[in-house]
Amino acid sequence: MRKTNVLILTLIAVITLVFSMSCVSADGGGAASGEVVVQAEKFTEQEGGKTQFMDDRVASDRCIAYWDAEGHNLMWEVNIPKDGDYKIVLRYCHGRKALVYRSFLVDGAAPVPTLAKFGLMPTGGWGKTGNDWANYTILDEAGNPVIITLTAGTHTIKMENLGADAGERASVNFDGFGIFTPDADPNILGVPGVELE
Repeated sequence: MRKTNVLILTLIAVITLVFSMSCVSADGGGAASGEVVVQAEKFTEQEGGKTQFMDDRVASDRCIAYWDAEGHNLMWEVNIPKDGDYKIVLRYCHGRKALVYRSFLVDGAAPVPTLAKFGLMPTGGWGKTGNDWANYTILDEAGNPVIITLTAGTHTIKMENLGADAGERASVNFDGFGIFTPDADPNILGVPGVELE
C-alpha cells in the first residue's frame, strides 16, 4: 500500500512538472506569460571564432563551449510574442578566476547602456555538475534587473565576447538565455524538457 501511494505521488509530481514546462512553446513564446527561452546552440550566425556543442555537460539539453576569443559573437533570431517590458536572464558557467565580459544587443544596439558590456562572475566550474551553472539576471549599476521594452515580432539578438579581467581567457560555457517579463521566475532556464526556440 505504501509503495502504491509513493508511486501515485511520484506520477502526480511528474505530470505537474510536464504541465508546468509546457507553458513555454516551441516558438519560444510562453503560452500565457510571454516568456521566451532560447537554447544557446540555436544561434543563426557566429563571427570571430567557432563554438563547439557539448553533450557531456549538465545542461538543459546541450550547451556551447569554446566561446573564448575576444570579439567572437553569436546571433539568434528571437520571436517576442507581445509588446512589453522584459528582463534578460543568462544561463552560463565558467571556472576562470576573474570576470568575463559580454554584450547583449537587440537589433544591433544596446537598448540600455548596461547591455553594451556586463561582467559574468566565476561559477566554479565548466558544467560537469548542476552546481556549476548560474542563472544570472543582468543587473544595472544599482543592482536592479535591467528592464528593456520590446515590440512583438522577430528581433536579432547578438552577444559578443568582450574579454576578461586579469589576463584570463574569456571562456564561458553557455546554455541559453531568457527574455522574461519582470516578475517571471528566472529558474525556468535549465529545466530539462522545456520546449526551447
